[in-house]
Amino acid sequence: MPLPELQLDYGNMFVATVPRPVLRDARLRFSIRSVGQCRELTPPRGEAETIDLLVETRRGEPSDWHESAWEHLLAHASEYEAALRPVLWAAAHSSFENARTVSHTQLATLKADTDFSSEANPDLQISLEEVVLYDAGRDEIGFLSFELAVGWDDEHGASVLVHAGTPFAMSGRADFTCRGNPAGHAAYCPLPTRS
Repeated sequence: MPLPELQLDYGNMFVATVPRPVLRDARLRFSIRSVGQCRELTPPRGEAETIDLLVETRRGEPSDWHESAWEHLLAHASEYEAALRPVLWAAAHSSFENARTVSHTQLATLKADTDFSSEANPDLQISLEEVVLYDAGRDEIGFLSFELAVGWDDEHGASVLVHAGTPFAMSGRADFTCRGNPAGHAAYCPLPTRS
């Protein structure tokens, strides 16, 4: 599937509104910043059916890297989501564990709705906000990142850098954007591991 119709948004960024390709049911309902701090977000984030697709380019127009990343994502969306879930769960797990031990009115709802033992359920703590396609890649497939609002850091969010369905770096939201080849910066942003 070719890229959707894009509009120039910034000097090196094109944008389009697209249906969510992954994490369609994910909602960010709670902000958990540390032990004892929890607030329910009203309304929850992530209820929109669409997100922004951002195309970051150094050449002034979209390239084959963008096209290949987008086509690969759409053709393998379920595999991308399956690969994202353990990464997001590892990042969220310590906050979830802290939340389990705290008594707080809003945490009661979180505890009742969340299976803390399963990486299949970070849905109450994430919202996919954007997908960014980069003007770089390897093996004929471009890099992309999933830009997320997350309950464990609702101020900074999270960005997961992916190539051909495999996450390989994670940082704060938009951290990989406008850095040229994001793979070089990724060396400083390892994926979280569940301890």
